[in-house]
Amino acid sequence: MKNRIYVKLGAIILLIFLFMIPRWSIKDLVRERVNLSRDTQREVSSKWANSQVLTGPYMSIPFSQILTDKDGVADISTTKKYIHLMPKAMNVKAIMNPEIRKRSIYKVLLYNSVIDIDGAFDLGLLSILINDEMIVHWNEASINLGLSDLRGIEKEIIMDVNGDSLLSYSGLSDTDVASRGIHIPFPIDTNVNIYNYSTQILLKGSSKWSVIPVAKNNTIELKSSHPSPSFVGAFLPDYRKVCKTGFEAKWNILSLNLDYPSSWIGDQYKITENSVGTRLLSGVNNYDKVNRAIKYSSLFIVLTFTLLFFIEIMKRTPIHPIHYILIGINLVLFFILLLSLSEFVSFNLSYGIATILTISMISLFAKSITKSFQLSAFLFGVLFLVYGFIFVIMQLEYFSLLVGSLGLVFILGIVMYYSRKIDWYGISKELKEKHL
Repeated sequence: MKNRIYVKLGAIILLIFLFMIPRWSIKDLVRERVNLSRDTQREVSSKWANSQVLTGPYMSIPFSQILTDKDGVADISTTKKYIHLMPKAMNVKAIMNPEIRKRSIYKVLLYNSVIDIDGAFDLGLLSILINDEMIVHWNEASINLGLSDLRGIEKEIIMDVNGDSLLSYSGLSDTDVASRGIHIPFPIDTNVNIYNYSTQILLKGSSKWSVIPVAKNNTIELKSSHPSPSFVGAFLPDYRKVCKTGFEAKWNILSLNLDYPSSWIGDQYKITENSVGTRLLSGVNNYDKVNRAIKYSSLFIVLTFTLLFFIEIMKRTPIHPIHYILIGINLVLFFILLLSLSEFVSFNLSYGIATILTISMISLFAKSITKSFQLSAFLFGVLFLVYGFIFVIMQLEYFSLLVGSLGLVFILGIVMYYSRKIDWYGISKELKEKHL
């Protein structure tokens, strides 16, 4: 019987591995809830407006090519192409007002935005493109403004160009630069080189808001009362301020920073990769935190079972394998409880409630086994510290590995210290007498 204690230890190790298996099912459950949440967000966004990407404004000027055959006979091509002129300057000032819509237990973050745009076009930038083999149709020119989701337009868009108020129409004059948006017919007077423009857009959307800088000099300013932005795109803001009451951001982008010129013909440049903007985060994603907690499930189980085993050894109190199994089931239910609670309250509160319920049940169960209130209170206190330690690790995104490894080394040191004088063979005999 002197090897019985090692058989018991082997059984506990086997149970630890067995209780690690259910975490895959719990991960599948979390993934299912995440997909349901995303489906709800997509459904609400599709009826409101999706993420918005603003491109331009920019001028599109059609022209016909004069073709000459081998005999020198000239012919005008019936296929029209477009010259695209980007602004000399573009200033964007936007205010985003977040709005939360609820669907069942899920919250969907939407926004309304007020966008003021002004700047200038310089026809002198076209001189390097226009040649004698082109017939430019100046009277058929238009100003295009790319918008990724036209359902977000809340008010008629009127653009002021050199003092004239011009109406906009749905659809682009061409799709060389952007895929969808609006256009403003604008016959060009070639006697005027500079055209100053300004407009205001009331635009709603969801999740993401961004602008593609197309001018030689771009200034983009964005303000919002939302406290959790994530700045996205090819450039980070030159200035940013984020606080509990909202955020401010400003970008200054030059044509030298961009990989396309101020004017070109056709669709030879793709500019969508140069957007700047923000994604509105809906606070802490509880599902991500639950998934992170599940990653530490082996630590929960190992530390709890190790503590029970040492209580059994040092206090000479036999704990039956069935008791370990019931406690292991309780540990697994901790994560399911954490997931279900986090859908209604914050993750921190969910973790606190699930922790108190779990360690209370384990401690009361231990009291019924050991008949010792002091031992039960000791178990409650130590488990509370263990769960608190794991909670701290989960909060430390960048230092979790360092703190976790140092903590485990510290715990191992404590175990080694208190186990150094244990007479394992003597304990085997005592546990045999107690019908382990």
